[in-house]
Amino acid sequence: MTLFRRVRATGRRGFLVASVFSLVGVAVGGYFVNEALAAGNPPAPTITAHPTNPTATAATASASFSFTDAQALVTFKCSIDGSAYAVCVSPKAYSGLAQGTHTFSVEAFSGLTASSPTTFSWAIVPPTPTITGHPASPTGSTSASFTYTDSQSGVAFKCSLDAAAFATCATSGATYTGLAGGNHTFAVEAQHGSTPPSNAATFGWTIDRTPPTVALTFPLDGHFYNAAAYAAGCSPVGICGTATDPSGVTSVAVAVQQQSTGKYWTGTAFSSSAQVFNTAGGTTNWRYGLVRPADGPYTVLVRATDTLANTTPSGSYTSATFTIDTAAPDAPTFTSKPSNPTRDVNPEFEITDTTTSATFTCKLDSGAAVNCTGDSDHDGDANEIHGGVLAEVQYANLTPGNHCFSAFATDLAGNVGPTTTYCWTILATATAKTIVVSSGSPQGATPNTNFSSPLVAKVTSGGTNPVPNASVTFTAPTTGASGTFASPCSGTTCVVSTNANGLATAPTFKANSTPGSYTVTATVNGASAPANFALFNSMSFTVSGNAVTPFYPGLSQTLNLSVTNPNPAAMTIPAGGISLTIDTGNTLCSAFGSTPANFTFTSLSAAVTVPANTTTPVSLTSLGITTAHLPVLKMNNTAVNQDQCKHLTLTLHYTGNGSGS
Repeated sequence: MTLFRRVRATGRRGFLVASVFSLVGVAVGGYFVNEALAAGNPPAPTITAHPTNPTATAATASASFSFTDAQALVTFKCSIDGSAYAVCVSPKAYSGLAQGTHTFSVEAFSGLTASSPTTFSWAIVPPTPTITGHPASPTGSTSASFTYTDSQSGVAFKCSLDAAAFATCATSGATYTGLAGGNHTFAVEAQHGSTPPSNAATFGWTIDRTPPTVALTFPLDGHFYNAAAYAAGCSPVGICGTATDPSGVTSVAVAVQQQSTGKYWTGTAFSSSAQVFNTAGGTTNWRYGLVRPADGPYTVLVRATDTLANTTPSGSYTSATFTIDTAAPDAPTFTSKPSNPTRDVNPEFEITDTTTSATFTCKLDSGAAVNCTGDSDHDGDANEIHGGVLAEVQYANLTPGNHCFSAFATDLAGNVGPTTTYCWTILATATAKTIVVSSGSPQGATPNTNFSSPLVAKVTSGGTNPVPNASVTFTAPTTGASGTFASPCSGTTCVVSTNANGLATAPTFKANSTPGSYTVTATVNGASAPANFALFNSMSFTVSGNAVTPFYPGLSQTLNLSVTNPNPAAMTIPAGGISLTIDTGNTLCSAFGSTPANFTFTSLSAAVTVPANTTTPVSLTSLGITTAHLPVLKMNNTAVNQDQCKHLTLTLHYTGNGSGS
C-alpha cells in the first residue's frame, strides 16, 4: 500500500491535510506521490575529501570531511569515533583529535529514512623520525650504527634491518654487527604509547667486501710473442689491462715470474725467489712498463685494491702464461723429393725442421704459396710423421720441363725462417700408355662386405705391349657410396705396380655402408684416360606373396608374388631366381623332403626387372610377367595317404637373387 499526502487541488505543494491515509485506485489528479517515502532508503553517501592516512603530527590534529549523495534533497548526520550521529553539513571539521586510530561516519536522510553509513578510518601518528647518524656507503665495515630522533618528545622507537619485523630499539640508537657484503636497508619508526607507529624513515647502504675485477689485455694466456708483437702489445711497452670496482680502484700491482729460473721481477732483474708485486701506473686502465725480457716462458700475476681496502687474495690473482720467442726457425730440410731428372709427374715432398710447432708454407714455380703443414695430401701415411715437425705435399700431372719447389717455416710467435728451394726437371714420357679394365667390372657387393673379384687394370704401350713396373693409382670416391682398400693400402686410394704382364691388381676392396653405384678409377702416368670400374653397393630386396585358396591333392596355384628393390639402380631377377621353402608345422607332412613329395614348386620362368628405389611391393604381373611365367605351387596327388596334411597351415619362405648396376 503506497502512502500519499493530500493537498488542495490548486494549492502549493506542502500544504498538508492533518491526516495521512491510504488510497488505492484513486485518480492521480489532486494528489502527488511523496518520492522520498516511496523510494525506500537513500543511497549511502560518498566521502569526497578526507585527511591523509596516516596523518603525522606531534600534537592534536584536526580533520575535515566533504561528502555528497546521489539523491537530491537529502540531509546528513555525522559521527566521530562511535559518538551519536548528529546533523551535519559538508564539509564537516573536527579539531583536538588525539594520536591514535579514528573513524568518521556519515549517513544520508530523506525524511525519516536513513541510508547505510559510509565510514573512513585513519590514524594520527607521531612525525616520521629523522636518521641523524648512519654508516658511509659504500663501506667495507661489516657493522653499522644508527642514531635517530623525532620532533615529538616522549616517543619510543622500533627498528628493522633488511625488511625484518620492526622491534623496539633504544632511543640512543641501534648497532648491527656481522653483516654480510651487499646492499642493506635500515628503517626506524616512532610510536607514542599503543597508538599506531609513524611512517618509517629509511637508509640504504652497501657493504663492499669484494676486491676489484682485474683483466689482462696484454699479454694473453698461452700466446707466443716475437719482438714486433711484444712491442705492439701495450703503450708504453710492457703489461697492461683494466680493473673495475663499484667503490673505485686505488691501486694495481703486477708480479712477473721467469719460468726457466723460477725468479720474480724485482723492478730491475729476475732475481727474487719470493713473489714480488710492483705497482702499476693507472687504476681502471693500468700499465706496468717492462722491456721485452729474454726468450722463454713467463707468468704474470695481477692484483688490485679498491677504495675500501679490499685486495685480491692469493690464489685469485688474474694470471697469464706467455712465451717470448724472437728466434726465427731454421731453413726446412726436404727429407723426400723427386730425383733430378725424373719422369715422375706426381712428385712428393716431405719436409722437417728443427723448430717444434712450426707451420710450413710451400710454393711450386710461380704458383701461390699455400700452407702445407702435416698430411696435406691426405694420403693417411702415418710413416710420414717423423723427425719432429713435418710437412708434406704431393703434386699431380705436372708438365714435363723445369720446376722449382720452395718452403719456409713459421713458428708460433710469427717468426719466419729462411726459404729452402729445390729445382728439378721432369722428362717427357717416351711412349704414351693406355690403361684399361682387365677384370672386376661391373660387380656389386652388399654394404660392408668385400667385393668377390679383385680390381685388375692392364697397362700397355704401343697398343699391345705390356708395361711392367708402372705405378697405377686406384681411386674410389671419398664420399657417398664407395669402399676402402685393404692392406698394404688403406682408405680410398691405393698405388699398385704392374707385373710383367702389365697387370695391376688392387688389394681386396670392401664396400662401405652407403648403397649406390659409383666408379673406381685406375690411372697411370702417360695415359690420357683412366680405366673405370663400375661398382655397386647393393641392398637386400624382398619377395612376398601367398596362395589364394586352400590346397588339395592335385591342385596347382600360380603365385603372383610381390617384390621390392630399395637399391638406387634397377635390378633384374633371372628366370629361376626365386626359391621357396615350406614350413607345414607337421613333420608327418613334409613339403619337399618326403618320397614322394607332397608339394612341387616351379620357379619364375622368365626374368623380371624391378625399377630402382621400389620400396612399396609390386606384383610380378604389374612388372610384365605373364601368368604362364609366374611361379607355381602344386600339391601332388601321391599314391601315399596324405591325411596327415589335412587342415595344416603352410608358411611360405621365399629367397631370391638379383643383379643390377
